[in-house]
Amino acid sequence: MEKCPGCTKEFKSKRSLAGHIGQIHKDKLQEYRYVSGLDEKCRECGKLLVTSKSGLCGKCQFKRRHTLGYHSVDLPVWDLTIPELAYAFGFFQSDGNLNRSKKNPNKGKFILCIALRDEEVLHKLKKLIPVNYSIGYRTRDTNFKKNYKSVYLSICDIRFRRMLNNIGLPYGKKSDIIKPPSVSFSEADYIRGLIDGDGSLGLTIKNRPFISIVTSSDNIALMYQDYIYRVTGVKKVTNRNTRDNVYNIEVRDENAQAITKTLYYPGCLSINRKYNKFLEMCRWTRPEGEIKRNFVCKRWSPEQDKYILNHHVEDSMSYLKRTMKSIRIRLWRLTGKCLLTQGELYEKN
Repeated sequence: MEKCPGCTKEFKSKRSLAGHIGQIHKDKLQEYRYVSGLDEKCRECGKLLVTSKSGLCGKCQFKRRHTLGYHSVDLPVWDLTIPELAYAFGFFQSDGNLNRSKKNPNKGKFILCIALRDEEVLHKLKKLIPVNYSIGYRTRDTNFKKNYKSVYLSICDIRFRRMLNNIGLPYGKKSDIIKPPSVSFSEADYIRGLIDGDGSLGLTIKNRPFISIVTSSDNIALMYQDYIYRVTGVKKVTNRNTRDNVYNIEVRDENAQAITKTLYYPGCLSINRKYNKFLEMCRWTRPEGEIKRNFVCKRWSPEQDKYILNHHVEDSMSYLKRTMKSIRIRLWRLTGKCLLTQGELYEKN
């Protein structure tokens, strides 16, 4: 209880006492406030306080809470050379979403939403998260399926969101601008996270193994194509498709097996459903009597284009070591005309 020094009336709090002194004892306001210990000042800005347990005004308390206090201590940056963390970040980039409020940038949320059938991977990932989180369920109608059931992982901690953003997960719409992490990372585990999120693998209807990924990011497409080349020796050149304007990079047969064997291994962190598909791919063998096609695609260079435009087809065949069909198709693409060989010109004349 707080006693008034003027009338000895008791009050439950200093705020109530301050209001009483201001109304009843106006003539001795400063004296009574000083005696009652009400003239406190904010330790940060010096503003006069009525009462404050922390010694800070409301504005300074908010400032310290969001910039100088709890939220200012950043979480350690994930070491993406650790396989589990590299996989988690790749999975977050593909199926996660990082958003924040326009009015207050400190307010935001990270959400990872996947199909209910793959719920087990969320319970594996949550062990890697050092902050509070929540897991929820929802059922909704989508463009592809009615009553689609999904499960989501939600994290609001600003320190965790700041850490993800610093290593390469952008806020808002991310499909076109995501790129590999800005720190050292385990490439195979990171790509496995992308495949589990935006890719697919298994056996086709004709029982042929395949692995594919769909992405709208130029950086991710180039990185994955380079990884395919280093593993299989095949230069995979893919352009955006016409319908969706995205890259759909697919590899089949032995090359698909070689890639998946570098991505998936016993005990790796992954979606169980896709790991079982990987095991099915490993059991596939090429049918007897079927010959594997091995060929090297000879790309046209600007120097070769210039040569065939200024020489006869026969000369180009002998100099460039190419077939007549290859040269004539290239000439048609460059000029829009099907040029004749010397023999055809002679017969025509």
